[in-house]
Amino acid sequence: MLPGVRKAVQQGMITQAMYLRGLLRKIGMKVGPTSRGPFQI
Repeated sequence: MLPGVRKAVQQGMITQAMYLRGLLRKIGMKVGPTSRGPFQI
């Protein structure tokens, strides 16, 4: 069960990061590449 929960949390974080990047790009801010570091709790 835990791998599924971890994947769901990870996907939620990615979705939020992409949403925030979209908002920042709308107001003209340039956003660099995202980090693909390890998932930490």
